[in-house]
Amino acid sequence: MIFFPAETINESYYVRTILANNDDICIAEYIGIKLEDYIKILKSFGAKRDVWGESFFSDEEDCQKCCNYLEETYGIVIKLTRE
Repeated sequence: MIFFPAETINESYYVRTILANNDDICIAEYIGIKLEDYIKILKSFGAKRDVWGESFFSDEEDCQKCCNYLEETYGIVIKLTRE
């Protein structure tokens, strides 16, 4: 798996990847889409933006659904082009 949910200390969740930096901009660049498009995907699964402009989920299940979508949509291409 390339995408998986990770919990923060305040019991919110974010999309984590194999990257060292999991900021929204880094993940968007990694999967090859515009930041705005990546944020739209996250919001479609219930993500909100924090005061630093990063996305988070209040519900772990929503985060997992988003990770599953990202894995199904972008995971194969990433594996084929980066390994």
